[in-house]
Amino acid sequence: MASKNTEKRIRAGAAQRTAHGVFSLNVGTVVFAAILLYILVSLILFLTRTHISYYQVTSGPLSRNTTYTGLALRSEQIVTTDTSGFVTYYAQGNTRVRKSGMLFGIGPQRSETEGEGISELAKKSVYETIRNFSLNYESNDYSDVYSLKYDVTGKIVSDTPILSDEMQIQALRSKGTYTLGTETITAAPRDGIVVYSLDGYESFEAEDMTPEDLDKKNYRQTDLRTGEKIAAGDAVCKMIDSEQWSVIIPLTSLQIVRLDGIRRIRVKFLKDNVTQMADFTILPMEDGSYFGKLDFNDGMIRYVGDRYVDIELVTNTQTGLKIPISSIVSKEFYTIPESFATESSEDGDTTIGFMKEVRNSDGTASSEFVSTTLYEHKDGKYYIDSTDFQSGDVIVTRNSDGERYIVRNTDTLEGVYCTNKGYAVFRKIIILDKNEEYCIVQAGTRYGISQFDYIVLNSDEVKEEQIIARKS
Repeated sequence: MASKNTEKRIRAGAAQRTAHGVFSLNVGTVVFAAILLYILVSLILFLTRTHISYYQVTSGPLSRNTTYTGLALRSEQIVTTDTSGFVTYYAQGNTRVRKSGMLFGIGPQRSETEGEGISELAKKSVYETIRNFSLNYESNDYSDVYSLKYDVTGKIVSDTPILSDEMQIQALRSKGTYTLGTETITAAPRDGIVVYSLDGYESFEAEDMTPEDLDKKNYRQTDLRTGEKIAAGDAVCKMIDSEQWSVIIPLTSLQIVRLDGIRRIRVKFLKDNVTQMADFTILPMEDGSYFGKLDFNDGMIRYVGDRYVDIELVTNTQTGLKIPISSIVSKEFYTIPESFATESSEDGDTTIGFMKEVRNSDGTASSEFVSTTLYEHKDGKYYIDSTDFQSGDVIVTRNSDGERYIVRNTDTLEGVYCTNKGYAVFRKIIILDKNEEYCIVQAGTRYGISQFDYIVLNSDEVKEEQIIARKS
């Protein structure tokens, strides 16, 4: 009897363990299958859904202005000497010299300039020249050390009162040269800027331009301040006596089309970011090439030491908020004459809206004030959101003249979908300029966008008020 009971307990325990094992296996399988299904569904939805891209609104011009490297042409006259010897330079290079002022002297021996007795102002100028040279010095510009030497010498010598005013007047009367000790001094024949270098473009004309003239690799400049003995007839310096100068730039066929018809243009010099106006003409050449000629009436002294100048033609003057063309969407609005607008004051706040005619339960007519967003006001009409009214609604005036207006006329405004609040909100834009990819819109418009706002990149991918989970 005991053995039968034992056998029953063994069978019951085995059955219970079997049932428990089957139940555990089914729960684990179901949970795993559910998780796997969730992952697969999420992956399919992610791969098949439309991915919304965003654009952060920036401020600036529509596109960058084109930059050029141009050839500077000036009225340059080479000054030569009638005697041989060693040159003492009394005028600092790339600076203005007054009429009858000392340019240089020719003597039988090298001149040794003493620095004693010069003014504190001259010393400060010398220190500043040396400091600027050291800050901008590069090892491949070692030859410029000679230019520094003569610049410093010119500053010191020009501070030394060698000649009296009477002697300078006499020098002018004697055709600009006179003798001082063992030196033959040459005075400036007119007011102008003195330059101590030659490069072969002193008598160059714009009509002689070729594309090779704009290749800086072939450009060579000769510094006349070598310290060596010179012969009669050698060049000592050159004088520039006119503020009128020109810059010649190369033009492509596309640039010719864009600049055609322009007679005055703003030019920015990249060396110091100074801008000034220039007269502009297009020069067609016999070889089929085209150049642009920019004529200036001042500012030449700032770049008198540069034959090649880097400039930017400021043609894109329209600035504002820059957005992609793909972000623009058109929205339809009802238009209501401004004469039907009315004001309502509540808690000290004034709101503009319209009096809408409604029917009471007894069939009589009355009016109620409807506050609405006024997206635009032009041509004597207000543009209101189509969700605030329906076609056929009647707008009445608050006074007793009985004038009525039936809402039905519509017009469209251009805008973008702003996503700052997590859903697509229409914001009006006013386009100032555009190209194939971007446009410039006016900043500070009512119900418009601001810099750093996030907008939908492709407006056809979303609908207004669609909830959007934008990632930061």
